[in-house]
Amino acid sequence: QLDFMETQVGAFDEADPVFVEGGSQFVLPTRGGFVVILDTETCRVLRQWHAHQSRMICSAATEDSRTLLTSGNDGLIRRWELQTGRLTGEYHGHSLGTYCLTMDPSQQTFTSGSRDGTIRVWDIERPGLMVHERNPEAWIYALTFTPDGRSYYTGDNHGAIIQLSEDGRELSRLDLPRKPHIWHLNICLDGDHVLISSQDQPLRIWHPPTGELREIWKATALAEVAVHPDGERALVASHGELVLLDLTTGEGMLLEAEGMSTNTEVASSADGTIGLTGDLDGRVRLWDFETGALIRVLEPAPGGRRITGLAMNHEGTRVAAGDLYGRLTIWDVNGERLVTMDDAHGGEISDLAFSPADDRIHTISYDTTMKVWTAAGRHVVTLYGHTRHVICLAASPDGHTLLTGGSDSHVLRWGAGKRIER
Repeated sequence: QLDFMETQVGAFDEADPVFVEGGSQFVLPTRGGFVVILDTETCRVLRQWHAHQSRMICSAATEDSRTLLTSGNDGLIRRWELQTGRLTGEYHGHSLGTYCLTMDPSQQTFTSGSRDGTIRVWDIERPGLMVHERNPEAWIYALTFTPDGRSYYTGDNHGAIIQLSEDGRELSRLDLPRKPHIWHLNICLDGDHVLISSQDQPLRIWHPPTGELREIWKATALAEVAVHPDGERALVASHGELVLLDLTTGEGMLLEAEGMSTNTEVASSADGTIGLTGDLDGRVRLWDFETGALIRVLEPAPGGRRITGLAMNHEGTRVAAGDLYGRLTIWDVNGERLVTMDDAHGGEISDLAFSPADDRIHTISYDTTMKVWTAAGRHVVTLYGHTRHVICLAASPDGHTLLTGGSDSHVLRWGAGKRIER
């Protein structure tokens, strides 16, 4: 434990430490603009130098511990020899403070995120060379990983669907006419196709390798979509209708149940046997994904509101749902309501997901945070990184990496229970 918070170089900031030299040392930034390197065992200051004229916010190091990157409120990124503190390069481009840095696994590029609304990818060996920049005006509404987990798709409020590699390189792109909001993206069919739900336009299937784009279902203002694990079927809620859609033929089967109000969220079980819907009144319904038959209704606590996030755990034993007012509810799959947390978030819970071991639930919200809960509903930690609404969440195929996107134009990548990049 570090027993002091003030030094002659300024208070240590809130940023996470960066461990170097095999974990025997760690780097902390200070509000006075200094780099401070400490011994992990004793917390003794080993060396320090003045890196920025204003507050230093974060740092990142190469795996060989030879190079350190630092950033600050001035928007400038600097490269240093870690052992000597010698300045070896500067990266100019951000107009406001640079709040996050992360190294690419290849050690050839790094990514920076700034208050100016951009995410930039740089060539580490050539200071000043920017590889990729996200649109600072784009709100990220949709995210999904490719089946191999090595790239992902983003959809924004300007009708752009972009496939990005792990290091931020643009691999493919589709710009829809009239620039509609992209509500949802789902991998479908053979894994090389993307199902697109967009504002006031038909559901479409895009094949990035060939560029083929075809309509599969009628136009709708907003369609909530959950694709079956086989990629050939989808549960679609739109215009007050609930449809089990065959993605190979475009044929749909209407699902109905007594007393059902408009469905506002849909999901699928991990094994594809159950489809889930959440409605305006806070109820969750379980459906047989094969026959379309209603299995069970999960009732909310009094005062149920519109469901805005919905998921079933991998074992198929629990269901979690978040609503418009930040309430989180967890049910047993047999219908027993286990817990309801009225103030889980300070705003709409826009999405949620269970961890691979089903022992954690990750929730994101318009209150700008991601929170981690136990499967029983106990709060574990609150994670910060976004500066505005967090809108969408995607889990990698192995479940160990999460992506979040929102109205701050940022796509952030997180590990199981900790931040990989802010």
